[in-house]
Amino acid sequence: MRRLPAPVLLGISSLLWGGNFVVGRAAASSIPPIALSFYRWLTALVVLAAMAGPATLRAVPVLRRHIGWLLLSSFTGVLLFHTLVYTGLHTTTAINASLIVATSPVIIPIVVYLIDREHITAREGVGIVATMAGVVVVLTRGDLGALSGLRFAAGDLMILGAVTAWAVYSVWLRRRPPVPPLVVVTSVAAVGTLMILPFYVWEAAAVGGFAWNVPNLATILYVGIFASVIAYITWNQGVVEIGPTKAGPYLNLMPLFAAILAVVFLGESIHLYHIVGAVFIGAGLWISTR
Repeated sequence: MRRLPAPVLLGISSLLWGGNFVVGRAAASSIPPIALSFYRWLTALVVLAAMAGPATLRAVPVLRRHIGWLLLSSFTGVLLFHTLVYTGLHTTTAINASLIVATSPVIIPIVVYLIDREHITAREGVGIVATMAGVVVVLTRGDLGALSGLRFAAGDLMILGAVTAWAVYSVWLRRRPPVPPLVVVTSVAAVGTLMILPFYVWEAAAVGGFAWNVPNLATILYVGIFASVIAYITWNQGVVEIGPTKAGPYLNLMPLFAAILAVVFLGESIHLYHIVGAVFIGAGLWISTR
C-alpha cells in the first residue's frame, strides 16, 4: 500500500490529538491525571505489542545501543508531555492551555536551533506566524482584546513545560535508531509506561482510584488507541519525512479540530471566527511546508 503524504499523516495526528483534548477535559473530574496517562500508555502498549512485539524483541540489540535516545524520547514524549498536560488542565483555563499549546511551532524551531544549530527560513517563519494568528483568532473568538485578560497559573507553567517536552521529543526523532517506525513507537511506549508506573502508584495511594464504568473505559480506549498508537505512528512518520520545523505548524490544527469535534459531539456552533482562523491556519501550513 502506498504511504500517505506527510501532510495527511500530520493532519491525522492533529485530528486525533484534538479529540484527545475534548475527551481529556470531559474526563478531568472522573479520572486522576496520572492514572489517565498510565492507562493510556498501558492500553497503547498492549495494542503495539500485538502488532510489533516480535519485531521489537528482535530489535533489542539495536535499541540497547541507542538507550540514551530511547530514555530521553520516553521521558519527554510519554512521561512529561501527557502527565503535565492532564495535570495542568486541572488548574488552568481551557483558553490559556490552548494558547500555550499553540506555541509549539515556535518552540520547536528554537529547540532545533539549540540542539542542531539549524535556522528557520523566512518562508517557514511567515508560515509559523500565520498559523499562530489563526489559532489566536479561534481561541479568542475573534476578540483579540481577550488576550489582555489572561492570567497565568501553576497549570499554565505545566502546559508550557509539556509543550517544551514535546518539542524536544519531536526534534530528537531525527536521531531515532535504524528500526521500523512501529518498533520505535512500541519501544518508547514500553519504557514510558514503566516511567509513569511509580508516579501512578503514588497518585493512587494519595488520591485514590476511579470508577471502571463505560464512559471512563471508553475514554481510556480512545486515548490509548487513537490518540496514542495511531497518532504517534502518523506523527513520527510525518516528522521523519519533512522535519520537525515544517511539521510543527500542523500542531496548530489541534484546537481547530477540537472546535469542530465540539460542534459534532457537544452541540456548539460554528462562527465566523472559526472560518477566519481556519483560513489563517491553512495558509500558514501551505506557506511553511510547500
